[in-house]
Amino acid sequence: MTGRDFVAFDLETTGFIPGVDEIIEIGAVKVLDGQVVERFETLVRCRGIVPAPIERLTGIKGEDLLSEPFIEEALPRFLAFVEDHPLVAHNASFDVGFLVAACGRHLTQECIDTVEFAKLCFPLAPNFRLEGLAAHLDLGEGNFHRALNDAEIAGKLALLCLERAESWDLGLVRQLNLLLEKTSSGVAGLLRQVEKKLTRSFPDRLIRESYLYLSSDNSPTGLFYRSPQKEKRAELDPAEIAELLGPNGPLAQRVPNYQHRPGQLRMLKGVLKAFSTDSHLVVEAGTGTGKSLAYLVPAVCWATAREEKVAIATHTINLQEQLWEKDIPLLRSFLPMKFEAALVKGRNNYLCLRKWQGLWSDLDNLRPEERMELAAVLTWLSETVSGDRAELSLRGRGQELWTRFAADSESCLGSRCKFFSGACFVMRARRKAENADVLILNHSLLLSDIKTDNKVLPSYNYLVIDEAHHLEESATEHLGNSISDSRLEFLLRLLRPGGSPPGLIGQVKHRLHGLSGRLSEENLERLEQAADKTVELLGMVQESSQEFFRSLTALARDLGGNGTGLLQVRLKPVAVDWSAWPALCSARENLTLRLLSLAETLQAMSRVLEEPEEENLAGLVRDLQSMAVLAREVGESAAELMDINHANQVVWVETDERTCRLCGAPVEVGTLLRDQLFARVKAGILTSATISVNNSFDHFVGRVGLDEKTFTLQVESPFHYEDQALLCIPRDLPDPAKVGDEQYLASVSQFLIDLVRTVGGRTLVLFTAHKMLREVYAQIKPFLEADDLQVLGHNLDGGRGKLVEEFKANPRSVLLGASSFWEGVDIQGQALSCVVIVRLPFWPPTIPTLEARMEVLAKQNKDGFRHLSIPQAVIRLKQGFGRLIRTKEDRGVVVVLDNRLLDKNYGRKFLNSLPLKTHFRGDTELVLRKIASWLDNKTQSTAWRLLVKSGSEVDAAVKDTKLPH
Repeated sequence: MTGRDFVAFDLETTGFIPGVDEIIEIGAVKVLDGQVVERFETLVRCRGIVPAPIERLTGIKGEDLLSEPFIEEALPRFLAFVEDHPLVAHNASFDVGFLVAACGRHLTQECIDTVEFAKLCFPLAPNFRLEGLAAHLDLGEGNFHRALNDAEIAGKLALLCLERAESWDLGLVRQLNLLLEKTSSGVAGLLRQVEKKLTRSFPDRLIRESYLYLSSDNSPTGLFYRSPQKEKRAELDPAEIAELLGPNGPLAQRVPNYQHRPGQLRMLKGVLKAFSTDSHLVVEAGTGTGKSLAYLVPAVCWATAREEKVAIATHTINLQEQLWEKDIPLLRSFLPMKFEAALVKGRNNYLCLRKWQGLWSDLDNLRPEERMELAAVLTWLSETVSGDRAELSLRGRGQELWTRFAADSESCLGSRCKFFSGACFVMRARRKAENADVLILNHSLLLSDIKTDNKVLPSYNYLVIDEAHHLEESATEHLGNSISDSRLEFLLRLLRPGGSPPGLIGQVKHRLHGLSGRLSEENLERLEQAADKTVELLGMVQESSQEFFRSLTALARDLGGNGTGLLQVRLKPVAVDWSAWPALCSARENLTLRLLSLAETLQAMSRVLEEPEEENLAGLVRDLQSMAVLAREVGESAAELMDINHANQVVWVETDERTCRLCGAPVEVGTLLRDQLFARVKAGILTSATISVNNSFDHFVGRVGLDEKTFTLQVESPFHYEDQALLCIPRDLPDPAKVGDEQYLASVSQFLIDLVRTVGGRTLVLFTAHKMLREVYAQIKPFLEADDLQVLGHNLDGGRGKLVEEFKANPRSVLLGASSFWEGVDIQGQALSCVVIVRLPFWPPTIPTLEARMEVLAKQNKDGFRHLSIPQAVIRLKQGFGRLIRTKEDRGVVVVLDNRLLDKNYGRKFLNSLPLKTHFRGDTELVLRKIASWLDNKTQSTAWRLLVKSGSEVDAAVKDTKLPH
């Protein structure tokens, strides 16, 4: 594409496979000198059907195409419109693939992919979907997924990208062209034209030849963050702080239609009391309480008044982003005091400028797809202030490539690095965290700080843990250990002597000839011998790794069977008669010894290279040292994990068709958390919407290592659940333990078909197992889609984020979700009117950590099911129930298809733990009629309020004699 002359086009198709699926619409705009001069649009008749999902997405129905031309007629008209102009398309490989399949030949025109171009020009965009870029860059709204509109937007995007590229520094454009010259990207040719234009336009401009085009906000002079002078404050007045969120406070005056929440003030005062008395507090705050402000306001007030740092940890990225992007800015807008907050992340989230610069020495060995990813990173560096990888849209190979220039503690040169006192992103983040009043982090980083003896985070004395119901699970994961064949392969790939790109040993051998004269002959010989020995050891480690994981997989198959999918097998201490055990132990010893030898050899190489004391070798030395540390850690981990007799460690094997892992975790984390976390802070606040079980905090307090002196507070939701929600339990679904899987699945599927038809979509179905989800999906999809009801399956039609967006966009849809959908999904308003919980969410008793904890309880003469399984399932059920009512205006139905709620003694604990204290029970037909009527009548008549009190043995079907037909 030369200048601003091109044809932007888009296709709508019946599917995703060129040559199999068909084109149903072509849209294009001809742009000359940057202006649209002509448009082309045609529907295309297809020989097959237009699938229902495509009809919903595009609005194009099969009958709309009956009078339209077939592709054999439409395509020549389109090609005549294009002439010899370059082509522009968003995700061009898709559209070009369909054109090539339809033409039967390759196109001669140059083609620009606006996805690639936008990643270079607007690297900080939140996403690179056409709709997202249009919103981010204000390119217009239009009717997306119609060909002409999408072509118009793609054309505008191409022009805007070209304008941005022409504004770049000439040196940056030259570096981009250096990267892209060996790729097939159409953007490469365009940037060569940009370089020629800039060269002609600015012949006298000083051209920077650098691999670092940093944002002007990232200059060395601006990086030394200094905390502003803080105002000295008087003693904290709880009433004054509470008024900040009161009905007449500054927040109420700032937010239109502000809703005062008494529960929020109760929690705020509780948090403030815990801070002032150096106490630990557990708070269950129901949905809608506004708990984030209830702890943020006292945290900021306490931190600024007492000059004490408060750390706030969340489990999910979504909540962490909400605190940082929404709540912290809101606090700044109405709080009377100034405060500093820092978003704290692990080192590997930041780009290491030393590693990045070193990567350019291996440019000739990079693959084309790696060059494209690096080009996007190069332009990102010219804009980013934080250096945080979260700003980048890295996929596939790009994520792996990031590890080559991600910061880490092992390879950091510290004050010896030339970027240390200047542009280092890690140091910038660290300085900000050291001077912050409030730290925002996640459970993972909090627990990593424990594991490294408090070397990750700045010192803090006050702690808030949100989403605290995940704390035991998070501690189990992060305080444990694991090794895998993929981790060993990654280590070997980083060190390999050749390959594309070459690993660390390859870099050392490449630089040997340049060290002559700078090293003594003796040291040069030692270095060559160590490099050769390392190459030999790498082969031996690879051999030992394959032997070890092959033996480990064989052992797992012997113990757990040969089924498909993930196999998870616990290694118990009663292993003396396992036939595969001796071979496994021998393989582990070989692997450990060879890894330790590799670590020693790498360390020896680093000592030799330290002698010249040259800056350009310091990074290589540090990289060798970090690889030595990693090799030693993996070797020691293998030895530790094979100690299956450790009193507080559970060990298991995970294997599937692709990989094998040996994992270990603490059986009990409560003692570790008590001694290494809660004993080190003056006050800890642990909060969640779901912590209590049957209105008791005993289970949670005991599991996370708190004691009976911990204060607890239960704040009810401000929502009126009795008016907003209906809980239904069908009584006539068969017991799967009695009738078998086939009959049970058929009954559940038929009920879901009837229910979704009754509700008209707007239904979220929560499963405890992917296998059952897939089977139900297959049974209900044909019947519901015949009624124009879309069925969306988790990992069948996409990931969680994509499916939630599709679900929101189409009210006539049902979403089948597994574990990750039980919490963190926030669908407000009429988009969600019904939540179905298929089975009570008990964890499988075969999970190694759960099995080990059950054994510990048995030794204490406690019933593991009652003391562990039931409380865990209750908390999980509360999370699933909480997906329905998200605001005071929401209204809907929760249906639980598990009769154990009614038939088992423990069912009462589940029902008593829900915020809705009444439920409706009856056969499936009666439940469906009740749901239909309840959803149709927003104001319930007395006759219709036949909700049975929890625990009642009276069936609603017996009491009701006036149900409509």
